[in-house]
Amino acid sequence: VGLVERCGSPSRLIVVGRRLGRDLAALATAGPPGSFVTADDLRFDLAESTEVLRGIAARGLDPAAGSAADVIDILHRLTAGWPAAVALAGARLAVGGHLPTTAGSGSLAELVERQLDGSDERSRDIVRDLAHLPLLSAEVTSQAIGPGALDVLLDVGLPVRFRPDGWGEIADPVREHLTDGHRPSPGVVERAAAVYARRGELLAAAILLSRHGRTDDLVGMLSTASPRDPSALGAPSLRVLLDGIDDRSIAGHLDLLVRVARAVEGIDPPLRTTWIDRARHLAGHGSVPDRVARAIATERARDLSRLHQMDEAIEILDEVLARCEADELTTRGRASLSLGLIRLVNEQ
Repeated sequence: VGLVERCGSPSRLIVVGRRLGRDLAALATAGPPGSFVTADDLRFDLAESTEVLRGIAARGLDPAAGSAADVIDILHRLTAGWPAAVALAGARLAVGGHLPTTAGSGSLAELVERQLDGSDERSRDIVRDLAHLPLLSAEVTSQAIGPGALDVLLDVGLPVRFRPDGWGEIADPVREHLTDGHRPSPGVVERAAAVYARRGELLAAAILLSRHGRTDDLVGMLSTASPRDPSALGAPSLRVLLDGIDDRSIAGHLDLLVRVARAVEGIDPPLRTTWIDRARHLAGHGSVPDRVARAIATERARDLSRLHQMDEAIEILDEVLARCEADELTTRGRASLSLGLIRLVNEQ
């Protein structure tokens, strides 16, 4: 740090390493005289990968595997532009090696395993656990796995890209190889999801829980999220998540179906109706709290009014308002609004 501070114009200092200490990181944001290069800056773009592969393995770009451009595109994608992996892929092609067809085979897998060779079993387990997490930070890795977990990953030297918002990501092909056939340690998924949800990354939390079959935890998390959070997820994501939750898991949380139906009301009306119909079906086969039943009935009445079945909708809404308790503010409000609109239309 002292050397950097004394390095005046026209001299420049290049600092190379996997990580920057806190003091150096502070200097990195200050600009000259230092030049700080991150791992993401070192990744090849497609043009650079093309130049390297053509230089190393011009004869190995076998037309039988597709055009040279297609082969290079595959290798660039599988290596994520990681320079060492691109060079290794070129070397394998140059000696007649087969073109890898998945992220879990060939040059990248070989290089990842080489990086892990010098690590003890505990470190390897930590790295594979971390690979299951879509977003990385010191907070989430410490709480999900333990203090220093992120340092273990960085010390191994696998490519981690840190986004401007502070979250880190392992390159997809590397993550896919590390998680292939590996189950995360007990509690890792749930603890990481809790941090994501607390930090406003509800989609990352939901996908993580869904991917690992933690449907009960997923339902619980979505049920306790703030009303605006499901809307932020968007209809396509909500559809995928809800379709993956079986009736047994959601039967005790029918209010969740009501909340997501409301969230997509102005975006995807048919999807909204599907979820309300699912809630009605499940409510007919089990015990449902009265306030949840009234919320479902209100949304059903809104759908009926859109179908111009006004009399049936009015009957439902009148009964809901007659039975609603004072603290059922959302249900009372939506029922009153719907009833008012129906009567306004009927008077025209």
